Amino acid sequence: MRKIDFYPLLLIPLFFTACATVNKEKIAKVQRVAIIGFDVTQQRSVDATDLTSLVLGKAGAPTTEMKMATVSKHVDPMIRTLEQQLETQKKWTVLSQSDLKKSPTYQTVFKKSTKGFSNRPSVNERYDIFRSEYSVDFFAAMTISSDDLKKIAQELHVDTLVFASSKVDLNNSSMLSSLVGKGEFKPSSNFTIILADGSTGEKIYTKSFEGPKIEAGLKNTIGMTDIDQLYALAQVATKEASEKLVQEIP
Repeated sequence: MRKIDFYPLLLIPLFFTACATVNKEKIAKVQRVAIIGFDVTQQRSVDATDLTSLVLGKAGAPTTEMKMATVSKHVDPMIRTLEQQLETQKKWTVLSQSDLKKSPTYQTVFKKSTKGFSNRPSVNERYDIFRSEYSVDFFAAMTISSDDLKKIAQELHVDTLVFASSKVDLNNSSMLSSLVGKGEFKPSSNFTIILADGSTGEKIYTKSFEGPKIEAGLKNTIGMTDIDQLYALAQVATKEASEKLVQEIP
């Protein structure tokens, strides 16, 4: 197995912001794309287990651990939103997620990345990683070799491959107020997008954008809240960040 150095997954968006890549000549030629990697690294609200640990005095400073991305339906609307933004704002043709199965090479990559043990970066224990049932997560897409990227693009008949990731922070209004039942989550998304040229596997665009805290908040009591509503707000935060970032693609 090829060795992969460990580094905090939450630093990935910051890394790509600092090392932004823009190849305007190749970006201008993009017409048909496929989103082959997408995930949401989402901060978790307090749950019953957390409260039990707090009561028993076992809660301590957050640690990091290696996590596999798990499938969650709330990721699907985020991908569809990105597809629509690329189609509307950039006038690109975007393959649907179900079309990814048409690439034998991608299916091989998918199985390797989602089945069994995988050497991955560590992530803060307060964050979970989610992906769709059709595509691999952002990190897995980033580790696909250039040769395989070229094969995938050829098999899917696209000229460009897209990887994207949303890091969602909950932004609790006040830890003190949450202790008396007056907390409020106002999620924000740090959205990262990468474009890879289908003929070479070369990254032709990399950039991250820190979106604003959304206006519609969600009340919580001691950090506990309705998870489905929280997922819905994460979708809104991701949409606002991805929309701005897509607008900046030259």
